[in-house]
This record gives sequence, structure tokens and C-alpha cells, in this order.
Amino acid sequence: MLGEHPIDVVLLATDLGSSKEFYSGKLGLEILDENEVAIVYRCGGESQLVVTASTTGTAAEQTQAS
Repeated sequence: MLGEHPIDVVLLATDLGSSKEFYSGKLGLEILDENEVAIVYRCGGESQLVVTASTTGTAAEQTQAS
């Protein structure tokens, strides 16, 4: 069922420039929107990847499993 619908994924990054170099430069994802706090990439179909600026990156408490 999930495979029949678009999905948006949000990732945290401490360095948006490095994430842009990887997702756009190396993986070739198209940038749909970009500002000082986030970059939105087009994925397959209508799915999107959103990378948002974070001071803690994935070490943030909300990203850790209990």
C-alpha cells in the first residue's frame, strides 16, 4: 500500500552545503527548493527528500530510539 503513494523523508544535517554536494552532486537528485534552513530534493514519482539544518544533526534526542 505505501508503495502506491508518495512519501516525504526529512533528514537533519549540520552542514547543508555538504549534504547538497552529496544528494545533488553525487546522487544527482534535482533540487526543488532551497533556502538557508532546508533543501528539498525530488525523488521517484512525487516523493521528496527534505534536508533541514540542525545544530545537532542526527545526534538530536528526537532521532534516537528508546
